Amino acid sequence: QHWKIRSSGTENKAITYFNIYRMKDGTVRQTEQITTEATRILINNPLKAIDIEFIPLYAPGSVKTVFIDVEYDDLENALQVKERIKMDGALNTSVNFAIHVIDDTKGEYRYQTTILGNDNTLKRKEKVETKETLIGVEL
Repeated sequence: QHWKIRSSGTENKAITYFNIYRMKDGTVRQTEQITTEATRILINNPLKAIDIEFIPLYAPGSVKTVFIDVEYDDLENALQVKERIKMDGALNTSVNFAIHVIDDTKGEYRYQTTILGNDNTLKRKEKVETKETLIGVEL
């Protein structure tokens, strides 16, 4: 998204700004005011990320779909993440997923795989709690 700021004054080119982030859970985060003469301003994501890669360890076509439910809780910062990822069983490509967090020292999350077989059966595995970022998905 691009914004253009026009000003009638040419002597003072400094601007002061702050960012307001409205989070999915309804909370609001605001940055400190910044004064700059820069011609471009980069707006960063206020959260850090735990980057996870799910790697299929099964033969392509051996299942229809693999669903991966990912959960992350940081009660101190009132942050809860619940997302579902789908892996196409016909493909043998990994899936990347980022959990956006406030405190990345609390990198522990949970995931659970549910396998939709070619015979339309569901096989749900136990939840796994981990800090690992490279996850092998087995049948």
